[in-house]
Amino acid sequence: MRTTESVTDIDLLDLAAFAIHESAGLIMEVLEREDHPPAGKSRPDAVVRINERTFLTEVKSTVDRVDALRNAQLQLRRLAEARTPAIDDTLLVTSHLTPHLLNTCRELKLNAIDGSGNAHLAWDNTVVVVSGRPRQTRTEARLGWTANAVRLALVALAAPEALNSPQRSIATSAGISLGSVGSTLDWLESRRFLLRRENGFSVTRRNELLAEWSVAYPARLRPRLKPQHFAAPSGMRHWAKTEIAPGEWSGEVAAALRHGDLRPATAELYVNPAARRDVVRRVVRDFHLRPDPAGELTVLDRFWGFDNSQGSETVPWPVAYADLLHIGDPRTTEAAARIKEDAHVN
Repeated sequence: MRTTESVTDIDLLDLAAFAIHESAGLIMEVLEREDHPPAGKSRPDAVVRINERTFLTEVKSTVDRVDALRNAQLQLRRLAEARTPAIDDTLLVTSHLTPHLLNTCRELKLNAIDGSGNAHLAWDNTVVVVSGRPRQTRTEARLGWTANAVRLALVALAAPEALNSPQRSIATSAGISLGSVGSTLDWLESRRFLLRRENGFSVTRRNELLAEWSVAYPARLRPRLKPQHFAAPSGMRHWAKTEIAPGEWSGEVAAALRHGDLRPATAELYVNPAARRDVVRRVVRDFHLRPDPAGELTVLDRFWGFDNSQGSETVPWPVAYADLLHIGDPRTTEAAARIKEDAHVN
């Protein structure tokens, strides 16, 4: 259960998702999130997916003794027993786990990860153990890849000329508050991704920026875009016949529209939040879709505020690049490399 101190400056779920990707290469996606669980709750704090396995998740800001692990395990068992339909497994997320506590997780057969990238995960023939990574301070977390940093870095990659505008315009382009623009620009500058000029900023180290952004985006921001998953009985072969405005394709469909030689097996569709209900209704009707957590089509909220130079059919190229990498298939990884090449990033 979350406490008042657990999510003041940074969401532990987002921090843990980023950390586990950094330490073990695992992709964690938040499928459900309970930001304000009621007293005596009967629902988990979250449901997450790690490498196609779903986990009913309990979030605790601090776990510093074995009894706390046992209590978390009991709570997870109660929640799992009440869950219909059943979830694959359970998971504890916390700020930091010592090697001793991780060893106890192994003895208890308790899956757990922390905000530093330490982990004990075990299912079927898969075992992931990461131990000994130091505690990440709140300052390090706050100044890292926050959701605001991800949004603003997309502007730097896809519409760098917007960084020569007043901060109010930059806020609109990034989809963030005006008050957070200055500190986020300062952080990107401190990482040497931006170089301050007389009339704005120029972008430096684009290759390194893209590499970090493509990890941070699926961990820190994508789960917040209200992803909905749908299955298409006839697959995605009819995707080109659907009028989707105001929506934009990403992933395999974006790669196919850009290069024409990839037959999409999956699709991501980013939709203007204000028009989402109507667009989803039309796409569901035209594709004969049904809700399915493992479905081929994912619908998400559009989160950028600048005009896309690639046209209105597809998302800004870094989003398509990251979504293709997120699929984890050799053919989509190759397609992502072509999109990166088109953007002259090397």
